[in-house]
Amino acid sequence: MTDLTWLDRIACKGMDPQLFYPHFTDRRQTAAAKAVCAGCPVRPQCEELRGDAIVGVWAGTSSADRKAKPPAAKPKPQPKPHLAVRYDIAEGRNGVELVKLTRNERGAA
Repeated sequence: MTDLTWLDRIACKGMDPQLFYPHFTDRRQTAAAKAVCAGCPVRPQCEELRGDAIVGVWAGTSSADRKAKPPAAKPKPQPKPHLAVRYDIAEGRNGVELVKLTRNERGAA
């Protein structure tokens, strides 16, 4: 279950939601909505809640802002180290024998 207790701290609490859905040509209303968001302490959570919403001012960005800016690149997952098993021939007490060497991909034995 998602924790939404941060909604108690939103700067737009109690405001008319229509302010945040201006007509795309109404720059004054868009600026007013962005001004409310500018002082909001929970903008990152709002941005996450927005998800893929296309319309409206969310976390201080308008629809036009989001269309103009490409989505942030997700960090690439770090590869897990893989173990490679290698064998070597060595001379032992009983003559030549096969020795199992285990090393990770970075070369440490």
